[in-house]
Amino acid sequence: MKYYEVIINKTSKQVTGVPRAEQGYQSWDRSVEKCSTLEEVKECLQGGNGYNVDYREWSKSKMYRDEVDNGSIHTGYVYASKGHEYDRNAGKLFYYYRDWVEVREISAETVVIKEIK
Repeated sequence: MKYYEVIINKTSKQVTGVPRAEQGYQSWDRSVEKCSTLEEVKECLQGGNGYNVDYREWSKSKMYRDEVDNGSIHTGYVYASKGHEYDRNAGKLFYYYRDWVEVREISAETVVIKEIK
């Protein structure tokens, strides 16, 4: 059985209403979506079929993972955007969003263990 996993780590940083020394990115959501085809993966990243974020409008930069031999490999993309939310006490608060997105191809095979000793 082969399928694709879309791993999304959402982070944000509040840039108004917080002293500069306290500003920093915080992870606030991690989701793993399972897709059966690459077309479904694209649909997921375009906000279709019930997915809530359309990354086509966000800026994109490559994401890398360090390897044991001091090299690195391209593993996905970091999507960046700016936004705001309203707080009843503080008013309009501005945020920077960075979503770390990685797509993995998973090949799974069922293993049956007949006897356990």
